[in-house]
Amino acid sequence: MIVIPDDFNATRAYERSQIILSDPEARQYVGALSFHLYKESIRNVAKMQRLSEQYGIPLWMTEYIQKDAFAWANTMHALIADYNVSAVYYFWGFSGGSRGGTLIRLNYDGNQYLDYTLTKHYYIMGQYSRFVRPGAKRIQADSADNDIKVTAYRDGENLVMVIINNSNGEQSVQFSLNGISDVAEIQPIRTSETENWAALAPISVSGSTFTTTLSANSITTFVSGNFPRSLSPAIGPSEN
Repeated sequence: MIVIPDDFNATRAYERSQIILSDPEARQYVGALSFHLYKESIRNVAKMQRLSEQYGIPLWMTEYIQKDAFAWANTMHALIADYNVSAVYYFWGFSGGSRGGTLIRLNYDGNQYLDYTLTKHYYIMGQYSRFVRPGAKRIQADSADNDIKVTAYRDGENLVMVIINNSNGEQSVQFSLNGISDVAEIQPIRTSETENWAALAPISVSGSTFTTTLSANSITTFVSGNFPRSLSPAIGPSEN
């Protein structure tokens, strides 16, 4: 199976994809539809979403960079929640020197490599990728506050929710787990301007509801059941 067309943005990808998919012989080899996000509004992803739904083929975003880490968090949320994108790829995985927007910054003195720094982008992306594992299914999740973005997933008996608070102030929020009665306790893990994967005190769920306070400008993952007990980065110690 192949991934098509891995193009510059959704508009260009749509133009090429619809030609390929209109050919039944070619279509049988397409495993996923892919696009980048450059030089146009994210709203144009709706064109690729329509093709994905029409032909029953997964939709992937396969390249993008964004200098602001929390803006990247909102981009990931929009791709997943608004356009049903099932794979999100960040282009600058690592780079040397002072270049911003990477997941891992390689440090050198002009002559040789010294060490590396795990950036805010790394931890924010991990709020999704470390806990929403392959095979998890996204379930309906809604927010009544425009500053609060939420997606939710079930992975067997485990529940995972990723919450972005875009407000400049703390927000006290009540969560209702409608139709979910098998969660008694939930563990929050938060990244903010001053925290990286901070494991907070577990929260008891009573009658399928719980209340918590979201820090200003933060992203918090709430998990039940099995999840990584060690929140240390897999590749080594954090410096940022």
